[in-house]
Amino acid sequence: MPARKRHRVSGGAPAMTFPPPSTLGHPGTRLLTEASGVAELAELLLDPQRQRPVVVVSQWKFTGEDAVDVQDLAAKLGDDADLWIVPSGPVTMALADLLPPKTGIFNDALRVYPAHLKWLNNPYQSPLHILARPADVRPAVTRVLEQVEDLASARHWAQSRQEALDATTTTVRTGTVQTFVAEGSRAVVELDGGGQAMVRQEELVPEVPVSWLLSPGQRVIGVVDPAVNQMRCELLEVPSLAAYYPEGSLALGLVTSLNTTGAEVMLYPGMTFFLTATDVSTNEMDTVDDLLSPGEVVVVRIGRDAGRVQLTMLDIDDDEPVVPAPVLVAEGTPWLEFGRNLNPAPDEPAHAPDLGGSTELIPANSKVRRGTALRDTQLALESARAEIMTLREERLRLSSNTPDSTAIRTQAAVDGEALARLGTELGRVERRNQQLTERVSHLNEQLARLRGKRRPTRAEGSRQSASPAFLTAEEQVEHDLYVAWVERVPAMEKEAHPLGEHRFGSEFAASLSVLPADKKQKALKAVVDLLSALPGTLRARDAHILRTSSAGDAPAVTRAGGSEICWRLSIELGVEAARRLHYWKCSDGVIELSRVVVHEDFKP
Repeated sequence: MPARKRHRVSGGAPAMTFPPPSTLGHPGTRLLTEASGVAELAELLLDPQRQRPVVVVSQWKFTGEDAVDVQDLAAKLGDDADLWIVPSGPVTMALADLLPPKTGIFNDALRVYPAHLKWLNNPYQSPLHILARPADVRPAVTRVLEQVEDLASARHWAQSRQEALDATTTTVRTGTVQTFVAEGSRAVVELDGGGQAMVRQEELVPEVPVSWLLSPGQRVIGVVDPAVNQMRCELLEVPSLAAYYPEGSLALGLVTSLNTTGAEVMLYPGMTFFLTATDVSTNEMDTVDDLLSPGEVVVVRIGRDAGRVQLTMLDIDDDEPVVPAPVLVAEGTPWLEFGRNLNPAPDEPAHAPDLGGSTELIPANSKVRRGTALRDTQLALESARAEIMTLREERLRLSSNTPDSTAIRTQAAVDGEALARLGTELGRVERRNQQLTERVSHLNEQLARLRGKRRPTRAEGSRQSASPAFLTAEEQVEHDLYVAWVERVPAMEKEAHPLGEHRFGSEFAASLSVLPADKKQKALKAVVDLLSALPGTLRARDAHILRTSSAGDAPAVTRAGGSEICWRLSIELGVEAARRLHYWKCSDGVIELSRVVVHEDFKP
């Protein structure tokens, strides 16, 4: 194997100092220092029954702050992968001898070995991340964490899809969704060739109703168990989280549990991420359970910290595009839709109780007592159903006995009258139960809307100061612009994207001061995008030359003998009287901010 020579450690490489295994702080982390232990690692990597990916870190000359922080990496991997740390040299050469060509590891590097064994024949399924210099460490760790995250997502869905196919029969049928029952938790499917089957929520995606995934008239395919007339639809393969939701994009998430200090938000079924109070509001007095509801569908921004997903609900404009939630069943609908929230079950709360500062998360389906009207109605409903069932059984018993006597006929008549009365009462109670259920659903929707309105209101209030902090409007705007840049540009990109040279036109501060707080923040973000030249932002804001009329061939608006041109870009989209920013590209290279105007205003 010619590549083997690259595995050897040169005589000048420093001796490695490994932390003792007890300090690694993760049960899935192993430190391998002797070539004699390589067989165990190779056996694990080649095990077809392995369920989790294995991350291997090879260490050679990088030490201290230059090396991979294996303790931090282990903490971020959590239960999603096992971590092995090996020294480059005899250990990595012994490992390469036990693995297929081009699948080993050497020098300073990282490698993720997926649980599936496709990498045995295709090494590119397990790319080697070589650390040629210390600056390569952070990007490589980020890619490894993203790869592990995608593998964990794929594993979850592979299990779900397999469970959908593990039925007592292998009869695959097709059909058409007719209707939904049981508050959307069941779908009735008319099977091709005759007959019906039921799709159940707990056998498809237990987290959400079937009506969120399918639609009436939709064609479905699945395995049908004729003994119980149940259909198990096949789930689609889940897309890569990193590929589906690029960093900075907006996504829909389902609040699955919360307390005063944080909430768990689900982006894919089974994949939840933590949202802290500071990610929801900048007001220190706010608590998460004041602003969010269990079962609420919210808009979050996707960020990443060293490859791990970080969510925030701050600094999100109403008109920003949101990536649609993925479709989970072939020809189905996106599994999340903004404004469509989970309603608590009949004996579940519309919101979490006061925890007194507890950090224990309250799930969306936690059980507590609710108002007596709905509970008493449901108890009466169950009692009436039970009594009707008892009377029906008694009638069947009497009718089957012989000889038929007058007493039996009389008793049957009495029971029949009682059954009719109970049937009438049952109908009344069911109607009342339906009214109360709809009322609870309506109140829950109102509560979610009020909390949704409260979030931006609180956020705006926290950004406003009680009185001006500067003597001139221009100084105040310059300060606000700097703050907007600090919040808008990630820390890693601030050096590459500073605020460019600019000045304020005579009307700019005044045009900004008359805006409502939310529109002022939008305008400042647009200015930041312009001056810092963030990648792709100007293209999204449709920056273009301002012309003397709406005609496409009209001349540009200019000054200084044509050497300076006025430009225009979007602050808002899709709203009434959407704001635009006018600015001059000056001959000295400085951007002069002219005015914030409404869409119909074409004055420079």
